[in-house]
Amino acid sequence: MKRCTLSPWLHQLHHDRPAVQLAASHDTDIAIIGAGIAGISTAYFLLTQTRKKVTLFEATRIAHGATGHNAGQVAPYFEKPFSEIVEEYGITLAGQAQKDVLRARELLKTIHRAARIKTPLVIFPGYAGCSSIEQVLVHLHNKELRKKAGIVMDKIYISRDKNILDRIPAKYKPLYKTVPKSRILKLLNTRHHHYIAALQTTKGTLNSAKFCEETALFLQKKYPSRFTIFEHTPIKKVQLEKNRAVLFARHPITCERVILCTNGFEHVKLVNKTGKNIDKAFHANVYGIVSHMAGYLDRGHEKPNAISYFDDKEADPNAAYFYLTRRKYEYEKGKHYDLVCVGGPEYRLREKARYHREKAFHPAAERTIKNFLKSYALKPDKPDYKFFWHGLMGYTKNRLRIVGEDPCNNRLLYNLGCNGVGILTSIHGAKRVTDIILGKKLEPSIFDPQNLACPTKK
Repeated sequence: MKRCTLSPWLHQLHHDRPAVQLAASHDTDIAIIGAGIAGISTAYFLLTQTRKKVTLFEATRIAHGATGHNAGQVAPYFEKPFSEIVEEYGITLAGQAQKDVLRARELLKTIHRAARIKTPLVIFPGYAGCSSIEQVLVHLHNKELRKKAGIVMDKIYISRDKNILDRIPAKYKPLYKTVPKSRILKLLNTRHHHYIAALQTTKGTLNSAKFCEETALFLQKKYPSRFTIFEHTPIKKVQLEKNRAVLFARHPITCERVILCTNGFEHVKLVNKTGKNIDKAFHANVYGIVSHMAGYLDRGHEKPNAISYFDDKEADPNAAYFYLTRRKYEYEKGKHYDLVCVGGPEYRLREKARYHREKAFHPAAERTIKNFLKSYALKPDKPDYKFFWHGLMGYTKNRLRIVGEDPCNNRLLYNLGCNGVGILTSIHGAKRVTDIILGKKLEPSIFDPQNLACPTKK
């Protein structure tokens, strides 16, 4: 196989699948903007739990955004430390959000079964490596708080080193287990001895792009009169009126409600005809991060794994880190490989800048990834890289997903902002948005669009 500029996830899609563009004005009950995992799962729950007509609009092809350019990990945590969420929202709301994300894994399994998805969803223990006592103390505190909230979701293994253990407060002793340093290194699949702890959490791997493609085809077949997908149909403007919403593409689209599920938010203008400007508040709250990843094929046939490596000596939640994912690669029939993906280098997209996924992989990012793997991984010594890709991730200022109705006009709803870890929060957001449309009375959530407070008229 030659080196591929596509991600391994997009490489496995059916590229000859016909795509339908919007060719005339269109009317629907619910319009969803963005056909990644957030949009597809939102469509799934709306179609299976309501009688609404649902239309999905995608600027390019299904799952060709962040969903098709991720690391393939299914992780149940937030990139924002749990302790910070507790400090900001309280233990009750923080704990409920964590439970919701954990339940989303079961929702994902439900979709996988119901839609008869062939793309493997594999669940297993994953790990994160800590290289400083400061990092260990942050994770012990997070575990302590989760325990108070009634959540048990991880194990912490700490190297049996007196210099390390003496710096850990006695109150944390029931929360971790000591093991030999060799055990830490084996769990993390690394030769670097500066790691002093390994965090174990139930993770998984999934080709989320292929998952979306299969789910979309299932929904089209099962709900032909209620579900429509238009690809290569970018939405330029969303106009919110009192009794309807109007979307502007090549032709106008009218709907009862519209759900924004896209990382292409910078190029969607929001106009609220009820008189209060929401466009500025929304765009000020969301920004893009471009992450670089690479992948190679290995004949090792090891167990699936997902590992994060924290090398910064400080306990900075914003510090960059590397991550590695191993899963079976089923693309080429008759050939059996493991696909190993490595990521880490990233940069913030300038405000209003247009992201081009076709842009060449940055040479500095390629060198950084290769140097990391050469230095850290146990094998192989000289991997033959087949894939290099980058992807745009949507981040919010508070590093939490936005899910729910816009405070100024409930014709608009959101399910966006992966904040680095997006599959399970997307699934949870899809179910919550559906419950809102069903009129269910929901408790407040940390995901509510509170940072999009409706401005008062002057």
